[in-house]
Amino acid sequence: MNGTDNTRLLRIRASAGSGKTHALTARFLALLAQADGSARPLACAGASPRVHAWPEILAVTFTNKAATEMKERIVRELKLRALGDATGAAGKAWSEAEARACLDRILARYQSLGVRTIDSLVCMLARVFALRLGLPPDFTVVFDMEELFTPVFEDFVAECDGEDAHGAALLEQAASTLLEHERKDGFQLRATLLGRLLDMVELFRFSPPNLEYDQAALADLLRPAYDAFRQALEDLRASVEQGGLELHANFIRALDKCAAVQLFDGPPKSTYFDKPSLAGCVLKASKPKVTHEHEDIFLRFADAEALYRQEHALIAGAYALAPCVALAARLGEALAERAAAKGSLPLATVYDLVGDLLRTEGAVSGAYCRLGARLTHLCLDEFQDTSREQWRTLDPLALEALSKGGSLFCVGDAKQAIYGWRGGDATLFDEVGSKRLAAPAGGVHDESLPYNWRSRREIIDFNNAFFSALADPQTAEALADLVFAKAPADARDAFSQATARTFADCTQSQPPSRPKPGGVVHLERLPEDGDEEDGETGGPLRSALITIVEDAAARRGPGDVAVLVRSNDQAALVSDWLMARGLPVITENSLHLNRHPTVRQIASFLAFLDYPLDDAAFAAFISGSLFLAESGFDAQRIHDLFATRGRDPLYIAFRTAFPRAWEILIEPFFRKSGLVRPYDMAAEVAAAFRAAEREPGSELFVRRFLEIVHLAEENGAGSLAAFLEFWAEHGEEEKAPLPGNVEAVRVMTIHKAKGLQFPVVVVPFHDFSAARVDTPHEVVSVRNSTFLAPIRSAAVGEHHWKVRDRMARESLNLLYVAWTRAEEELYGFLPPEAEAVSSPGLAAIQVVLGDDLAGGVMTRGQRPVATRPYAAAPMPAPRSLPARDEPTELMAWLPRLRVYRHAVHGAADAEAAKRGEAAHRAMELLALGLDPAAAAARAVNEFLPGPHAPGARERAVGEIAEMTAWAGELPELREAIARGRREAALIDERGATHRVDLLHADASGTLVVEYKTGGAAPAHPVQVRRYLALCAAMPELPRPLRGLLVYLDERRIASVALEAS
Repeated sequence: MNGTDNTRLLRIRASAGSGKTHALTARFLALLAQADGSARPLACAGASPRVHAWPEILAVTFTNKAATEMKERIVRELKLRALGDATGAAGKAWSEAEARACLDRILARYQSLGVRTIDSLVCMLARVFALRLGLPPDFTVVFDMEELFTPVFEDFVAECDGEDAHGAALLEQAASTLLEHERKDGFQLRATLLGRLLDMVELFRFSPPNLEYDQAALADLLRPAYDAFRQALEDLRASVEQGGLELHANFIRALDKCAAVQLFDGPPKSTYFDKPSLAGCVLKASKPKVTHEHEDIFLRFADAEALYRQEHALIAGAYALAPCVALAARLGEALAERAAAKGSLPLATVYDLVGDLLRTEGAVSGAYCRLGARLTHLCLDEFQDTSREQWRTLDPLALEALSKGGSLFCVGDAKQAIYGWRGGDATLFDEVGSKRLAAPAGGVHDESLPYNWRSRREIIDFNNAFFSALADPQTAEALADLVFAKAPADARDAFSQATARTFADCTQSQPPSRPKPGGVVHLERLPEDGDEEDGETGGPLRSALITIVEDAAARRGPGDVAVLVRSNDQAALVSDWLMARGLPVITENSLHLNRHPTVRQIASFLAFLDYPLDDAAFAAFISGSLFLAESGFDAQRIHDLFATRGRDPLYIAFRTAFPRAWEILIEPFFRKSGLVRPYDMAAEVAAAFRAAEREPGSELFVRRFLEIVHLAEENGAGSLAAFLEFWAEHGEEEKAPLPGNVEAVRVMTIHKAKGLQFPVVVVPFHDFSAARVDTPHEVVSVRNSTFLAPIRSAAVGEHHWKVRDRMARESLNLLYVAWTRAEEELYGFLPPEAEAVSSPGLAAIQVVLGDDLAGGVMTRGQRPVATRPYAAAPMPAPRSLPARDEPTELMAWLPRLRVYRHAVHGAADAEAAKRGEAAHRAMELLALGLDPAAAAARAVNEFLPGPHAPGARERAVGEIAEMTAWAGELPELREAIARGRREAALIDERGATHRVDLLHADASGTLVVEYKTGGAAPAHPVQVRRYLALCAAMPELPRPLRGLLVYLDERRIASVALEAS
């Protein structure tokens, strides 16, 4: 298999547990062993086609995780061989010295080690050809089309409210069609319309194909089938009348309904239309009167009815979609303009551009020259999940490699093809051996990996017997009859043949060198009253699942147990059941950062600091465990505040009720919120409230959150508002890394479990439904007219059944993936037999294991005794730390930085700034009821803590007390100081926060006050006018608007008007 001279096109079929990754690594290492030791890439050199440098070997994976793991595995294997271990994938083909030398070369240029995802390869090619493709060199790739499309849609809707009459008409027509033609109900019409348009834009990319979306033209397209149906109906009725035939009453009613059908009504349903002859539709006395001519006319009517039914299903659906198609075409143009302006491209468009380019003359060779290295040997992982879009890009590279003496190595397994919903096409595995690639390669070498290195004997034998049965044509046909009972015969035949072909030769054996006897398989059918969807009581499924999981966890520890489910909703349900029993559980959802309580509290505090009037954010923080622990409060005090706070913003009520807690825990952040960047603020919050110390189990989540804040900041989210916007959009996607060796039951979807293995696997749900197609629309043609039509109805025919066929076979593959994850124990639960044909997986179980499950339980092998007694490790207990009794020192590390500034002016400026802050603080304390002297003393302690020259402190306290007393007696300020809002937040149109020293609104108008120390400056009135302009944009503030500059040192005030005089 690892030869590189005679076998240049290798297709390896690797069933579950057969060592696919080992085979891929061994192939890569074999190519490394034959590489030119100079490691010199030969992109444009005239070298022998049989000579290659190690950077010319490329392994392509589907995920970044898989690429990273393979790189690490290659390096690890070389290290082992360099240390004298010849049992790994490197084997004896390498000497220790050769392995060391190769390892040195790779580690010196690790970035050149050719293991990458297919997406990164295509994006790299797009970048080297950016100018030729008309792209900016620094273009960005958008993986979620919604990110680009939603702003375009919002702009379009805004234009429709203005002067865009044509756009408004299109939007109204699309909405009317949803309401009237499709009868959509509910209050989420906008979401429905947006989702439909997004689906279409993703299908069309930037430019829709030449589709018909004129509704009048679509009506004309349906009319021939409608007219033929009406004519056939008239002919049938005339023939019956002339022949004096007496029809069944129900048939007469069905024909009457046909006569009333309008163009877009479609034919009524009747079992009589499916009768093989007219004789089955007449009364017994009339049967002898039925002639061949009557039968011919009836069959013509049946054909016309079937044609009208099918074309109605397609064209009526297209008619309903037409306004949305027209709208999507227009929005696609705007989307292209927006993408060009932002330098952003959807990933699918990048594939299109690169795929088209590589098919032009000399493009592949040109790409190699631009890259600085040719690709001589390609190794493709998980080939069964490759999409045609991806293969369209890889195919020219593969052909070039094979034509120049290189190789193509494909490894995959059609039985594990479970990504068809995102474009994966397992049939490519067969097509890769076409003459086009086989000819330059000198043929195709096919091989199957025969051994299962993962599971014990009982599990291997059970899976061999079950899945090899599906390869039997008769079994596959019986399965098709259950799954596609209402499908046409050709659809059932296609499914049965494809199923038999997929599971052919799937039998595995144990490696002779490492036999694993034992193992257990246990399938159990639930009682008749079982309810798999009962989230309240759980029923028999809940009881049976808990029993199995508790038994396995007690014998070997919860970390050995995995529960595999089909959907995230099922994962949440199962997790709730297990956690309610006190079992430790870890799921994908439990790693979401935005669901972790500590992270949520920190994010809520940041939201409050950005917008202090966000009462919900402030309430979430002060009622959370971080604040309660640090303040020493109990929750009841906070709840009492919520109930009695009055009409003031919550933070003002809190500041009044708990001034000391505000001063120590909140105010240091509040005063700095506009001056500190998001990462520094988040890190200071986590440190000040001692999140990791108080909740040791939250440290992983807090650190990951801080990393996300830092990355967001590096990508342009430089303010709290910008970061919070990013967090609102993308927080749901961010997760903490899964820690290794966690002693907890893993609950995950089968898709996430692919490629993994677990000692104990439990599959509680087998209802992998394929009844509702997952592809809403397809481009179809009728009589040379092409349009977009929905295909969810079986009446559309071939298009519908093709998708259902793919989904049904994918359901069987899901069953295969789930059952082959088990190393030692496999458990499954089945619904009552009456429901056994609700999904392809359940239907297969009924067909293959019907007799074995006659008693409701099937067990193969014997459950092992305790393998390692489990004792639950104590969870990290929250630490009891004393409450904070001194104000938080924010950014305490800053003084340790070496910041060089002018020795005199720097110190003077800093001292003046601190004196100004102390004066502002004294004015705030004056409003809280302190007398001027006490307010001044406290403010100086906070902002001018020392050391001081002799008498300096007393002098500062005296000066600030005098200015505070003067300002407090001003008639213009007395009411504002007593009742106004201190540090009031105003938000501008960009989302930035501005803080007014004092804002007072009453029946006489609105007053904006700014305190200043030192002398006047031209920027001061500009600042107040900016605040007045923001107030002017708030109609709820009373008029008139006035501004005051209060110069505390100079003991004077200056009025500021909104407009400069």
